[in-house]
Amino acid sequence: MQYSYDAPTTYPGHAEAGHPAWQQTYNPQAAEDAAKQKRKDKKKQLKVSDTTNAVKVICVAGILLAFLVILPCFGSSWQWVHFTGFGVSSLYVGTSLLTMEVNVDCGKNIVENQICHQFQKFEGHHGLMRSKEMACALSTGHILATPEACLMLESIVYMSFAQFVFCVFAALFNLCGSAFLYHYWFVQAWEKSRRWALICFIIAEIIIVASTVVYSSMTPNLELFPRAFGGTMYTIVGGEGIFGMKSTHKFPFGLSWFEMLFAIFIGLCNLLVWIFFFNGHEDERQVTKAEKWLKREAAETAAMIGYGTLQMEEEAQMGVDQRQQLEWQQQQAWQPQQDPAWGAPSSQPFPAYVQP
Repeated sequence: MQYSYDAPTTYPGHAEAGHPAWQQTYNPQAAEDAAKQKRKDKKKQLKVSDTTNAVKVICVAGILLAFLVILPCFGSSWQWVHFTGFGVSSLYVGTSLLTMEVNVDCGKNIVENQICHQFQKFEGHHGLMRSKEMACALSTGHILATPEACLMLESIVYMSFAQFVFCVFAALFNLCGSAFLYHYWFVQAWEKSRRWALICFIIAEIIIVASTVVYSSMTPNLELFPRAFGGTMYTIVGGEGIFGMKSTHKFPFGLSWFEMLFAIFIGLCNLLVWIFFFNGHEDERQVTKAEKWLKREAAETAAMIGYGTLQMEEEAQMGVDQRQQLEWQQQQAWQPQQDPAWGAPSSQPFPAYVQP
């Protein structure tokens, strides 16, 4: 005799916990829930992966920005202008945040060479402070000199120094932002670290944009160089007007200025990456709760310690009072009694019948 057994239809992967798969039947709702959970987990992992890549990009960009902001500070061409015309065959003037360069070509005629020799006093590559000292000295060196050159160089020195300092601060803020963000994502998900990272990046961008705008708008135009450094002689011999020196281009800013604009652009792109691709760490809420709990526990512990200290002080004071009271009672117990009935001498006179 043969026996047949039809086992229930089973599907691997749909067994309940603690039971083998062959004992379970197919459950459509459980399968759908499992598929939804799988898609949800996959989406979550993809989001975390994208945010991790965004964090890496932002941190590297912050370090790169620090370098891009400092690099133009040591460049040699923030402003430049090239002249031709009356007085010189060619005159090149360029300034950076630290130096000033003047190149002069003379040899036209006797009259124009008088102007050219005046400009040759500044020829060469000098520091800005040295150039200012030379301009101020030559501006008061003869009767035909004017103070315009000294004032012009003073303004350039002050604006260049301010731009240099602000660039250094912007670079430091970018580095701090990268450090805070790295600590937040890869070390511990503190909310303060994330907040300070964003603040540092924003402050760095504001500083570099504001300082570049102020420098570009308030630094004296080098097209005034011939009039300022040529002095009254430049005007007397015909330097002004249609026969004067003319610059060969209209835009006064050089390569280093454009490098700073590129750094500003990278900083803006870095902030956009933060806005559109950065998401908070999944452990941030737990870390914040743990930090609040630790603060609360520390406050309660401090309060308990303070209360215990106060109790100990009160008990110590009570002990002192009790000890003093006990000492007083002992003194009273050993003090001679004033009552004659106890055999103590009486302060009253003896009666007449007992007087000797």
